[in-house]
Amino acid sequence: MNRLAGAAGLFLASVAGWATLVASRPGTYWQQSDAVVYREAGAAVRHGVALYAQTFGTAHLPFTYPPFAALVFATLSPLSFPVWQVILAVSGVCGLVLAAHAAVRLAVVSPAVTNPAVVRPAADGPAAGATAGGAGTAGGSRRSRDRRLALTFTVAAVGLCLEPVDLTLHFGQINLILMALVLVDLAAPDTARYKGIATGIAGGLKLTPLIFIPYLLLTGRVRAAVVGAASFAGTVAVGFAVLGRDSAGYWGGQFAQPGDSPVRLVNQSLNGLVLRLAHHDTGAGPAWIVAALAAGVVGLGAAVAAGRRGLELLGVCLCAVTGLLVSPISWSHHWVYVVAGLALVIARPAGPARGGTRGTDRAADHGAPRDGGAGRPPARLSRVWRTRWVRPVGALAAGAALVGLFGWWPLRLGTHGGIDPAVGIHPSGLLRLAPHDGGAELHWTGWQLVYGDAYVLAALAFVLGSAGWLVATARRSPRPKPSVAGSRRRETAAAGPRQYP
Repeated sequence: MNRLAGAAGLFLASVAGWATLVASRPGTYWQQSDAVVYREAGAAVRHGVALYAQTFGTAHLPFTYPPFAALVFATLSPLSFPVWQVILAVSGVCGLVLAAHAAVRLAVVSPAVTNPAVVRPAADGPAAGATAGGAGTAGGSRRSRDRRLALTFTVAAVGLCLEPVDLTLHFGQINLILMALVLVDLAAPDTARYKGIATGIAGGLKLTPLIFIPYLLLTGRVRAAVVGAASFAGTVAVGFAVLGRDSAGYWGGQFAQPGDSPVRLVNQSLNGLVLRLAHHDTGAGPAWIVAALAAGVVGLGAAVAAGRRGLELLGVCLCAVTGLLVSPISWSHHWVYVVAGLALVIARPAGPARGGTRGTDRAADHGAPRDGGAGRPPARLSRVWRTRWVRPVGALAAGAALVGLFGWWPLRLGTHGGIDPAVGIHPSGLLRLAPHDGGAELHWTGWQLVYGDAYVLAALAFVLGSAGWLVATARRSPRPKPSVAGSRRRETAAAGPRQYP
């Protein structure tokens, strides 16, 4: 309980610090340009104005979301703008907590706990404690719940200090809400009939969450994938039914329009990386297509491999990162899935125990294991990984790298990048140290191409490193030997019924 109270206090202090910062300089930390677009696009729907033929707000930004999202915004657009801002901010912070809780649950709770239909034998691996904590005594269950809540508040508190999260709140974006929909959906038991609905709805609000539908399909959750696809199709149908002309224009090609220059620093996708390497902004063309296809195959393949081996949160993180890499536009505030990455390194995983995998447990719902139990690492790697200091040191290093790269740091940042001693200190991401805006990205050289593309390069390292680890720790499942009892039963069956005198 003391740990839970401390974590909750840390989260409340983080929220209070963020709110104080916003209140002290709202012009700097509370721009809300996207909140304006959402509200005015909703008003355009109510007044029958063409949705994709105009721009919104003083920044003259286009509406780049599906028509279904505009219908949702239309229901709230009559509210005053201050109320609209508060709703988005509170929803975003609540979404952060829900996403953190779902990510922690994916990390520390085995399918034997999340899915009551699965009965898992006792094991001496990392999952044993989680399973015993969830299915044991009432005290053990309470301790397990308190531990998950403490981890949730810790992840959310640290997450609120990361640039993608702060920029989402700064612009009035819905990225945290979408992430919460997806992660809560994926954390539901595989036997739940509603699994997939929230992911499909999230895809109807913004297209990027759709990558989780093939992830569900390829990891054997066919029903959830079908439900997700049907839910997304339902949002499209609603859009056509109410906004037929806008829907025809959007799905006829408008959805592929970037809405802003893809060469900008804040576009941390492979498309932006290729454009900045090529020093032109006329379209990455074949180079980006090849890079995106390669990253998509490797990233989604690694995600599926992790999911099938029961490493669900690793699979989810790999899937999210793959979607961000292959998307033509992935603004820096789209990278809120770094919160799930925090849970991945902070929470003690309930990964495969010796002698089995989480994948085989989950597959019990369908009557067959997914990988035949081939999740156990080779003996040499296993001995190293079980060394007492390796896991905490590795988690500390990974957490420090995540916070260091994605953190919101007090900097004297110039308007177009670099350190300017003449300006005041204000929080910003290290990414913005690179020269940016006004076409500066087209002239990057040397190390500017490294720290200016830091999110993309870190994501590629994560995907390739995870894929390599999954390959290195995989082992071929041995062919089961027939038991003596089974052989005798087959011989008896072949000889026919025994004749008695």
